[in-house]
Amino acid sequence: EIRFEAIRGLVRRGSLDHVPALAKFVGHSEYSYSLGASETLFDYGGERIPEIARQVLRQEDSYLRRLALNTLSERRVLDATADALLCLTHPDPRLQQAALHYLGQSLALRKDSNILRSIRDSLSAMDNETMGTALSLLASAEDAESRTVVKRELRSGRLADADRVLCSLSISCGGSA
Repeated sequence: EIRFEAIRGLVRRGSLDHVPALAKFVGHSEYSYSLGASETLFDYGGERIPEIARQVLRQEDSYLRRLALNTLSERRVLDATADALLCLTHPDPRLQQAALHYLGQSLALRKDSNILRSIRDSLSAMDNETMGTALSLLASAEDAESRTVVKRELRSGRLADADRVLCSLSISCGGSA
């Protein structure tokens, strides 16, 4: 514990030479070390932040994965879409929401049919609020297959708050939804 806190303190004080040593704690079996290392590295890890975030995305813990996605989103590092797609079927809706936010940033830069298909295929694993976010994202994608799925879900009546999705669909269709 003393070694961990010492290395963590050095990184927090700007000693980037100690980032590799702290990064070794990211996958530690003691959760407090893994969490503390991840949080510190996401704030002070310098150029290694994206690499460390991608490493954390491959762990099981949904909170750590959410931190990693949020870190990548904040820095607009959009090369971890494959890892983000895996988060869509995780049972934690907060992780799914973070993944949708991250994937939405990626889709804003370029349309990717694989991302859209994965979102469509993951709808059944989402709770109502998360599904609303996913459907809004699909509705704004200007993709015929995604629009069809959005319209089908809206007609099903499963979505509690459809206003946001309808607005996205209407904008996407030029008011002809």
